[in-house]
Amino acid sequence: MSIFKFVTPFIYWLLIISWAYISIFYLKKYRSVITQDKLIKTLLIILSIDSLRTVIESIYFGAWYTSLSGIIPISVFEFLAQPQIVFIPKLLNLFAASLVIAIMTRKWIPQEAARLKDLQDIVSRQVIKITQTQDVLSETQARLQMVLEDSGIGIWDLDVIKDHIYCSGKLFSTLGHDLNNKYVSLKLFTSLINQEDAGSISDVFKDCISNKVNNFQIDCRFQFANGEWRWIQISGRTIEYDEKDTSVRLVGAFLDINDRKKSDQLISHSLKEKETLLQEIHHRTKNNMNLIYSMMKLSSNKYSNEQVDELVKETGSRIKSMSLVHQKLYQSKDLSHIDTYEYIDDLTKLLFQVYKTPLEKVSVVLDIEKFSILIDTAIPLGLILNELLSNSLKYAFPGDKKGKIKIRISRNNSGEINFIFSDDGIGVESSFDYKKQETLGFKMIFGIAEQQLGGKVSFDGSDGLSIQIKFSDTLYMARV
Repeated sequence: MSIFKFVTPFIYWLLIISWAYISIFYLKKYRSVITQDKLIKTLLIILSIDSLRTVIESIYFGAWYTSLSGIIPISVFEFLAQPQIVFIPKLLNLFAASLVIAIMTRKWIPQEAARLKDLQDIVSRQVIKITQTQDVLSETQARLQMVLEDSGIGIWDLDVIKDHIYCSGKLFSTLGHDLNNKYVSLKLFTSLINQEDAGSISDVFKDCISNKVNNFQIDCRFQFANGEWRWIQISGRTIEYDEKDTSVRLVGAFLDINDRKKSDQLISHSLKEKETLLQEIHHRTKNNMNLIYSMMKLSSNKYSNEQVDELVKETGSRIKSMSLVHQKLYQSKDLSHIDTYEYIDDLTKLLFQVYKTPLEKVSVVLDIEKFSILIDTAIPLGLILNELLSNSLKYAFPGDKKGKIKIRISRNNSGEINFIFSDDGIGVESSFDYKKQETLGFKMIFGIAEQQLGGKVSFDGSDGLSIQIKFSDTLYMARV
């Protein structure tokens, strides 16, 4: 008991010193703080007053316990216990409480009310914006739905995990099925597809789910409620994956293309008929040209005239060069173009047979780029080659003279064709002027090259014979 008699007063005086220090700290803080907020400074004053009140009350109780312990006279406690002395800390406490109430009513409550009002205004504005956005979304959704309905496009959404597929009502209304639940199993969905097409679409779905493909488009036949089959185009893509990178959700659209399919079939059938007709025309043209040549040859047998025989041979080679074009077109899938190399090669072999020239005597070198030409270009080019090759085979290699004929054809990026024909035969005299020749062969060469093909002709007879013709391949357009 003797220990507590002295410890208790000591603790009280220690508290007095502590609270005195705290009070001084608040006062110094008030003087040193740099702020324009009056509220903070007011709070510092209140804390200072409250700590001062605590110091005074602690002095009162400290003096009481100290006088009881006999350390100081009891008269000190009796002095501090006077009402006017006890009143001081209570007055300070009341003053501090009044300041707090004043701050709350004049500062905190109005500020909080203003802040709440600002928050309410912000919330109101956000609500208005959200409402407006919802209205716009609703209007946009309605327009989109209207567009989808009018365009015949529907949407689908496949949930791989739940194994069901959402289909917009457009699909079922298009097919004539009245299903209340727009979520159907994938099995029911595929059961509406023609069995010949079901395997393909199942494979497509499997490839998408296994992430082999990201999107697809496929045409298949759906069965209507009345039993009719209609073509529907289904397109889709993956939009969600799981942690194993496997597709778990696919979305897409479907479109009724039955009318388009029917139109495509009609167009395809019509094109097939026209292709057959054009092939028949080329075939008949070739046969008629051969018939004309046969009739000419039969008629020439009545006359034992070498000039008539030569004329028939030359005219026949020209007819065969044109007939060969129609034969190539008849045999080709493309009814407007023929392969340049094949045509020149076959025409060269044909003329060697006509003039009975062995390849051991005269060889042919073809340097022809791989490209195709239109029939409007092939026929005049064939006639020019016929005249040049016939002339070389008849006159360039007399007797046992052997030689070589070169034919070079190329085309540049601008569509200009460069045709060069040359031989290493006996050539022509230095005084030879190819522009003044009156023979039908030369007239045909220059007439066709310059007038029909719009080309430029250059001639060189210094070493054998060489003729170069340059013309554009863009003069004519494909007709089919």
